[in-house]
Amino acid sequence: LAESFQNSELLGEYHTWLGFSLYLRGKINKSYPYFQKAIEIGKKNNHKKVIAYSSTWLIFNGCDLGLIDDSIYHGKIALSLSDKFPHDHFLFYKPRAGLGQVYWYKGDGRKCYDLGMELINYGKENSNYRCLVTGHICIGLSYLTSGELDKAIDTFSKAIEVSVDPFY
Repeated sequence: LAESFQNSELLGEYHTWLGFSLYLRGKINKSYPYFQKAIEIGKKNNHKKVIAYSSTWLIFNGCDLGLIDDSIYHGKIALSLSDKFPHDHFLFYKPRAGLGQVYWYKGDGRKCYDLGMELINYGKENSNYRCLVTGHICIGLSYLTSGELDKAIDTFSKAIEVSVDPFY
């Protein structure tokens, strides 16, 4: 099927979403190469949105595979490209949420907190509940790193309160 695409951007998107579907089905080893292929196609053809989306999912996918430095690398790429798509709220919140999780794994509560505040501020300015939810989650994770369990519980409760999406 992939070979039938005449448009390289669509081919890159195809690989991104195929990787995404495999990833969400728990096939993290199988999804990784599809994201990598999408980035390769995006770089070759200068499709920044393909690179941004695949890099965003590689934050989570790499983290789940234990590739923490790889996740941070892809997170920085996704963040740098997100500015090029100011109306795409997904590209604002998802890389930051992913990096918050990665920094939690690393025990870096300060970065979790800072990303969380960035998400909450953006969520309030843009009426985006996913930013609010993921922002509270990042802040809750920051409290977990410092052992402040009461604050973490309160913050995770705020995430639940603002969420209207069953995914979150």
